[in-house]
Amino acid sequence: MIFLLIHIIGCKTNNDCSYQKPIDLNDGLLVSTLEKHNLDKSVFDKINQDIYDGKYGNIHSLLVIENNDLVIEQSLSPDDPNNMGNKVEQTDDWLKSSLLLPMDAVPGTKYVYCGPNDIILSEIIKKSTGQTIAGYAEKNLFKPLKIKEYEWFSKNGIFDSGGGLKLKSRDIAKYGLLHLNKGKWGNNEIVPESWIAEIFSPYIEIKPSLYSCYQWQMVKTNLGFNVWFIPGNGGQIINIIPALNMVVVINSDNREIPKEKRIPLEHLLQNIIKIKRL
Repeated sequence: MIFLLIHIIGCKTNNDCSYQKPIDLNDGLLVSTLEKHNLDKSVFDKINQDIYDGKYGNIHSLLVIENNDLVIEQSLSPDDPNNMGNKVEQTDDWLKSSLLLPMDAVPGTKYVYCGPNDIILSEIIKKSTGQTIAGYAEKNLFKPLKIKEYEWFSKNGIFDSGGGLKLKSRDIAKYGLLHLNKGKWGNNEIVPESWIAEIFSPYIEIKPSLYSCYQWQMVKTNLGFNVWFIPGNGGQIINIIPALNMVVVINSDNREIPKEKRIPLEHLLQNIIKIKRL
């Protein structure tokens, strides 16, 4: 799973964090407003205030795409040494260290999070294409989506595809929109629609109503539709809601904030959905 890190821009006053139309940066994303999409601004104003007040923890940014337009873009204000990912990072050969990790269960029978698996996947791509994951992504994903500013963490020629890619929030939103639109960016097919359908198919049940897909997770909500998402360490999440034609990107760092001192981020998503006027 790619861990997404974003630059932080804080808010000095409540007015600094009031709703504003996203700026058109000519970066491939279309921009619009809540009003033009008949979305409930009063609901978002309440959400925005709660974020500013720190009720969801340390939120860095929040982006929402609805019907292919970016309608919200606010700039708001694992260190355990036993973690297997941290242990792998300390070694000189990330691939060898990943392959030597002990098996927790028979593959395909149980969901177990393991970031080093992504390093193995990236080296499989390298073996199959003759390109590193960074080179392959640059040619086949970043250039078509006009993603220009990013940074990989690597060591001895191996890229940390399990937690070492820095991207801007807008570019994360593009990645989500690409999946929402079944692999198409504009009129161009970047990823085959059949592959998008396969990776969105539930593969293993994590717990009731929550499933693992290929690098994504799916939750069956009590609202009558499903949500696909990629969770990141500390509260960095891409959410795709096909039934609402919506992408929501949340970037935060709540690693140092106890859960009992903040509202769970899934509640933030549930509140964002309310702007849709269901």
